[in-house]
Amino acid sequence: MTEANVDRHSGLSQIYDEWRPRPPTILRTALLSKLRLPQGKKPTVLDLGCGTGRSTVFWEQEAERVIGLEPNSEMFKFCTENYKDKKTLAFVQSKSHDSKLPEESVDLITCSQSFHWMDVENTLKEAHRLLRPGGIFAAYDYDWPMSVKDWKVEQAWRDFDAKVVVEGNKLDLFKGVVKRDKFSYISTMRQLGLFSYVNEIVLHSVERRNAESFLNMTLSQGSVGTVQRGGISLDDCGFKEFKKIVEDGLGDELSDCILCYRVRYCVK
Repeated sequence: MTEANVDRHSGLSQIYDEWRPRPPTILRTALLSKLRLPQGKKPTVLDLGCGTGRSTVFWEQEAERVIGLEPNSEMFKFCTENYKDKKTLAFVQSKSHDSKLPEESVDLITCSQSFHWMDVENTLKEAHRLLRPGGIFAAYDYDWPMSVKDWKVEQAWRDFDAKVVVEGNKLDLFKGVVKRDKFSYISTMRQLGLFSYVNEIVLHSVERRNAESFLNMTLSQGSVGTVQRGGISLDDCGFKEFKKIVEDGLGDELSDCILCYRVRYCVK
């Protein structure tokens, strides 16, 4: 993981935590059903690239212990300050491929919308070292944009996202950022030959969103934060036009929006 990857979401902790989706309960059900633990035993869960801890606290009620690992100093501080009273949660500031945790100490390792920023091959090797026999590593991601009632909103997001990248590249603001292809995870998991079984699950969740929440979720993106820190006005990226289309298409009233999740997992 490069330093540019680590710093990508700096300055976004509050908006990230408030507006990003929470993982769906069906994801938890699907992964826990595949663990073969002794009856009555809860798993130890490690959440890599845990961000502000939303994906870590998600496991709190179902785990004996949950460890959130996050390399970004600002987000790590957010976790330790906001979850200090959670007895089953612990947070470690480290990179995913060098956790420094004990060998065969966890049952389930998750990466929520984060694996593509990591050193994929070495993170998988570290996961294999950390997992107990029969343990599971799962990287899960939702597709951008979410499916909303007006297709023009989805297209407007794609146009805005592309313009952000164009404007950022003009000032070389994404230098050092390495983003892995999510669709290559399965082949990489298999090619390493470390795991007994590799597969993919596709599922979805429904969230109630309006224009405000859709726009704020967009503003929580690392690329958007990067260009803002680099001094680029979002209006130069077409944000004003994007905002109008979103407000016209979604309005103030909450409506059902669909998030499509892809869960790539492997069993030790």
